[in-house]
Amino acid sequence: MHAGFLNRYRLIVLILVAIAARGLTFGNPVVHADEEFYYVTAHEMWRGALPFIDIWDRKPIGLFLLYLPAARLPLPWGIFAYQAMATAALVLTALIVARLAARAGWGAGAMAAAIGYILWPDLINGVGGQSPIFYNLPMAAAGLLIVSGENGGGLPHRRGVAAMALVGIALQIKYSAVFEGVYFGLWLMWREWHAHRRLPATLAYGAMLAAIALVPTAMAWGFYAAIGQSDAFLFANFLSIEHRNANPLPEMLGNIGTLVLLLGPLVAMAFAARRQEAVGGSGAARRFLFGWLGAALAGLALFGTWFDHYGLPVLVPGCACAAGFFGA
Repeated sequence: MHAGFLNRYRLIVLILVAIAARGLTFGNPVVHADEEFYYVTAHEMWRGALPFIDIWDRKPIGLFLLYLPAARLPLPWGIFAYQAMATAALVLTALIVARLAARAGWGAGAMAAAIGYILWPDLINGVGGQSPIFYNLPMAAAGLLIVSGENGGGLPHRRGVAAMALVGIALQIKYSAVFEGVYFGLWLMWREWHAHRRLPATLAYGAMLAAIALVPTAMAWGFYAAIGQSDAFLFANFLSIEHRNANPLPEMLGNIGTLVLLLGPLVAMAFAARRQEAVGGSGAARRFLFGWLGAALAGLALFGTWFDHYGLPVLVPGCACAAGFFGA
């Protein structure tokens, strides 16, 4: 009963915080150019257009499918709909952040960490329906499956399979989830090796996890191949990134400086948690979360251009780890 009350209390508080943080933008059709494009593309899909053929972008098809229900509605209700979807994804992800923190033994700071996850996107252009607001949810759920299965030995295979299936969904919202997805897969393989010390079985398990994560992308490719547009799919989704022009150096340095200023305090609090004493929880879960934060930061550094909203994936492991600091 106590746990149920706590969950309801968290949910109510996080909904109110999310409305306060994002309410002024509800109904605004020009919050950010990216989500304007996602909405327009989904709208045109209802009229028969196909991404990568009739409307071109590098984003995976899953992102545009996500916007389809909202794009079916007339204006301004379609705008309200996708923003409500983004707010729901934000709140659900924040709830998972609190669960991650509690599993790691940082329960005292779990609520503050969840609120931090709600508020921080306002600082880095994530107040609307940017793609990480949506794909952070399956990634957070995948991370929770892994953390919940930590018992000092190997992780149950069904949890690993489910986690990588969620990673596959995230990849079809934006491919930049690959950095965190690779880390999840390597962690699962390491735990498998640690439990059984059988190299062939561990490698086979890793191959299976990778295959599961690639299923949604393979299905999308298969659809385009079936209509004779395999080349268009491959170029838009994978090859075109090589043809992207680099931004001017002063702009890139400015982007990096902005990210450092806005994410630096959160990252500092997260790593400060390493010196705080956890209450219960799992040491393996804490190591997983710190490693996840490192993988998210590495992905941010390697992806390039460093726009402020590219820092949104850092917020899930960053806020979960910062719970140790908040609780102290």
